[in-house]
Amino acid sequence: MSKKIIAFLIIHFLITGCDHIAEHFDSHSHENHESSHPGSLSLDNGTKWKSDTSTSERILAMKAITEKYKNKGESLTQSEYKEIHMRLSSEVDALIQGCKMTGPAHDELHIYLGILQNSMKDLKAEDASLSQKAFKDINKQLNLFSDFFE
Repeated sequence: MSKKIIAFLIIHFLITGCDHIAEHFDSHSHENHESSHPGSLSLDNGTKWKSDTSTSERILAMKAITEKYKNKGESLTQSEYKEIHMRLSSEVDALIQGCKMTGPAHDELHIYLGILQNSMKDLKAEDASLSQKAFKDINKQLNLFSDFFE
């Protein structure tokens, strides 16, 4: 993983209180990620990673949040984008606090969440086109969860 992603994850999870962050960085060898693009998701030898119930429920809750706003398309206001950001952030925080995943599946979840949160920050942008793009990227990322986790 790149140093920026690692720094971001450390800071974020220290602030939000992920129970597994120390275990993640102390016990996980990063050598097996050298061939993959930093921040890219992968399967577990061709199969989906096992997700805990709490994580799956939080992803579904985030999808429900974005579904509520999808029908408005490009007519969403900056205020609505900020509301979406606040609600999604709350769900991400709850996901992290309820996370019981360990090992490589947990490591992959960190990559997934890093990509998601990178798009989420642009929801607060003053530039409407940046917020629109972020909203589309977030929907795409939320839909990818079921391609990589079960």
